[in-house]
Amino acid sequence: DGIAGPRTWSLLLTDTGGFAGVPAGNAVALAKQLLKTPGITFARTHSQTRHNTSSAYANIVDMAAGRGALTSPGSHVGSKRVQLDPRMLRGLLTLHDTYGYRMNISEFAGGVHSKTSRHYRGLSFDVNVINGKHVGKGAPHKAVMNLCSQLGATELRGPGDPNHNTHIHCAWK
Repeated sequence: DGIAGPRTWSLLLTDTGGFAGVPAGNAVALAKQLLKTPGITFARTHSQTRHNTSSAYANIVDMAAGRGALTSPGSHVGSKRVQLDPRMLRGLLTLHDTYGYRMNISEFAGGVHSKTSRHYRGLSFDVNVINGKHVGKGAPHKAVMNLCSQLGATELRGPGDPNHNTHIHCAWK
């Protein structure tokens, strides 16, 4: 129609320092790429709630479709849509593509977390399996956490931290 709406402006103003041909700020394109990446899987259920339309898999599918990720109705924020942060998604792709880690993502925005959790703002992911090993049972979780920090994560938790003995948490600000 010749008129640039909010979505067009967002695409025009995103960082062009792309990742594998994807503009750096384009979370939808990054989510689509993650869905096609062998070696990165996404949990289809939660450990604390039965609301599977907010699972990590549902979150990444919804983000790839441009809908945003759904938080869980039983969470502190209720059910709402949030955008998954492109820096976080790019970090996840980098862990796989550059460093060769195969991972299962157990949570993005869904599930039940602390009241101020960055999950509810689409800024974090949890990983429960790395290279076929469960976190807390031989997985190289410290190496992945260190790389998350180098990739911009500012909140890192894992085995030894309260409530993180079976997964790592990497969150951006």
